[in-house]
Amino acid sequence: MYDTNISITDFHYYHWWKNPGWGTPAETLKKVRLFSNSDEFANTPPVEGALDGVKALKEMGYRLEIVTARTTQHKPMTDKWLAQWLPGVIDNVHYTGEFEHHPSAGVPPPPQPEKKFTKADILTIIGAKALIDDSIANALLCASVVPVLVFGDYEWNKRLSLDETAQDRMSYSERKRWEEVEAKYWAEKNGGEAKESDWSNWWEREDLQTLPTNITRVSSWSQVEHRMDMSTAKWEYPISLISGAALLLGLSILILTGPRSTPSRTRLIRPSEERVLIIGASSGVGRATAVAYAKRGALIAIVARRSALLEEVKRECIEELHGLGFTERKDAFLAVTGDFSNEEDMERVREVVKQAWNGIDTIVVAAGVSALQPIMNIVNQGGVGHAKSVALRAIEGNYVGPLVSATTMIPLLESTSKKPAIALISSLAAVVPAPTRAIYCSTKAASLLLFQSLAMENPHIVFTNIIPATIEGDFRASAVDGGNVREELKGALGKEDVAQAIIHGVDAGQRNVWMPSTMRVAPLAYWLWPGFVERKATKKGHANLLCIVPIFVYVTPKRTLGCDFPIGHRPAKIIFSGSVGQLKRQVKRRPISPTITPVKMPPYAPILRASLRTKPSNGHVAYIPQIKKLVFEYCDTWSSSARLRGYLLRHTERLARENPHVEVVVRQRPFRSPIVRGIYLNERDKVIPLNKLEPSSIEQKVQLLLDSSGAKIRSFKRAVESTTEGARGMWSGFHQGSEEFKI
Repeated sequence: MYDTNISITDFHYYHWWKNPGWGTPAETLKKVRLFSNSDEFANTPPVEGALDGVKALKEMGYRLEIVTARTTQHKPMTDKWLAQWLPGVIDNVHYTGEFEHHPSAGVPPPPQPEKKFTKADILTIIGAKALIDDSIANALLCASVVPVLVFGDYEWNKRLSLDETAQDRMSYSERKRWEEVEAKYWAEKNGGEAKESDWSNWWEREDLQTLPTNITRVSSWSQVEHRMDMSTAKWEYPISLISGAALLLGLSILILTGPRSTPSRTRLIRPSEERVLIIGASSGVGRATAVAYAKRGALIAIVARRSALLEEVKRECIEELHGLGFTERKDAFLAVTGDFSNEEDMERVREVVKQAWNGIDTIVVAAGVSALQPIMNIVNQGGVGHAKSVALRAIEGNYVGPLVSATTMIPLLESTSKKPAIALISSLAAVVPAPTRAIYCSTKAASLLLFQSLAMENPHIVFTNIIPATIEGDFRASAVDGGNVREELKGALGKEDVAQAIIHGVDAGQRNVWMPSTMRVAPLAYWLWPGFVERKATKKGHANLLCIVPIFVYVTPKRTLGCDFPIGHRPAKIIFSGSVGQLKRQVKRRPISPTITPVKMPPYAPILRASLRTKPSNGHVAYIPQIKKLVFEYCDTWSSSARLRGYLLRHTERLARENPHVEVVVRQRPFRSPIVRGIYLNERDKVIPLNKLEPSSIEQKVQLLLDSSGAKIRSFKRAVESTTEGARGMWSGFHQGSEEFKI
């Protein structure tokens, strides 16, 4: 119709007028409208593999819905296309009308004034679990709501397609000419010669190098099936899922929908039907865990090397089961003697469990060994060879055992459970070193990292790491180095409490369970004040760290914009008031001083080392910028913040880099107009509204705050005269005077 020859590789941007063959924004919109009303639109087939892929998702039990930027004016043609290509597959279609709201396309006021929701809003309302979309912009804006699969190895989803500047609104041919003129101008100014490569592929300069961790690229529908099957295929009842547009054809976006929250594990697996394997259950936490599961009526299999102790645990658990009324239950309890570091023993355990229960749901790895002496003491007792043999025994008990048991059971676990889970009893010593525990700390750290890596390699299995401080019991009697056992430990955790935490953590799908919960800041304390933590640990051990953890204040924004770093928790801010001795005294007293506010910290939030910075000082050739902080506040849903969101995505990093003396903060201001706030050295602040401002205007406002001081704003009561003619303007009877102030 238009005598063009366009291939899919010619679509460099999601806004089509930026690509060759489309013309201006208005011309592009006209072409799109004509095509959407033509027979060619309805007869355009989906991309390769889409039909089978969508049907496969449906067969997995997902509820599939579409969210599109079209208006309801396109509903007849969309319904016709879906009826032809996807009959009975799509459960619902949501029209946001965002496409018609584009200001640069010359569109008249939207025909749907009731339109209030973006795609992210709809995903939240319908309870989305995932999004499949070919637009990187949609992926970035919705990643905080749901996990996103970016579909297709396409040029247009390698970069953002913004509509902020005059260059963004140019057609492809206009932009190409502009880039050529710009390149030649700068080449001439710098005394060089411009080459065609300087302007021919300008879009490649805007490629996104990194994406948030919640966004994954998939190149085909087979990969989509694999991802979705990995994450939820084991759920044996229909569950709604939201996924985004996978470009079924060049104009539309397909979206699949469902409940956002993951079904409770206890709904999928009833506690009385849960099949639990506990490795290392003859004593300590393993034994307490077996008894706790027996009180829930679960099917239990225990494994340990000491058969006599296994029989004691079996009798205790059977009594609990009988007390619940399970007297006639066959194979409700299994006891198998074996070494969890021996692959033959673990294979035998697997066959026993498979034959009795035809599968397994939960594995608890509670076995391990201790080491209590400093390494050099071991060397002094029997030489380096003796230290090596002690280390090898510790490695076998703390690393090889968890490795063999987990890898042996994972195939059976993932193939037979609706919601497979593995729990590892680790230790605080795995994340914070302790004296006389060098061998123990290093081997426990190895097993913890092993299970954390296994969790990434097997995302369909829930891996829960229990990270406790000192636990009461006879665990230290298993010390491979013959160290002295100290059982009188004040403040030690109870075995039953740890067992209940294991069950709760597995049911809730927690990645890390810190005991006590304040211990989650122990790695941060060691990172900030290693010498102080080492002195405290040297005195008594990890139990002594309890007195220092309440001194921290952890501050994180709800969400951080940006495409070059993960969206999530940003670097923490630590508030430290007074000396360590004062803090200890304040912690012992109740209530805690108002200047010290303990805040619950999410586990493993990334903490970045504070950059060294010179302090302001007066004197010769010393200039102190008055501004110390810039705070951008935006709404994630209102259109008044749309330009600001684009500005932040593109310019925040540059702004912070060019102004190292200024702390740049980005935070949400839900359902409020966007603003930028400058905070100065004298603690005054100045606020400028950014409602619907262009990026260039935003840049001017920001520069105004950067150049300003903390002085109080004063009003000038002077007569003014408007320079523009009009029936109504700025006037007053005082304008007849000789002194005039023109603007």
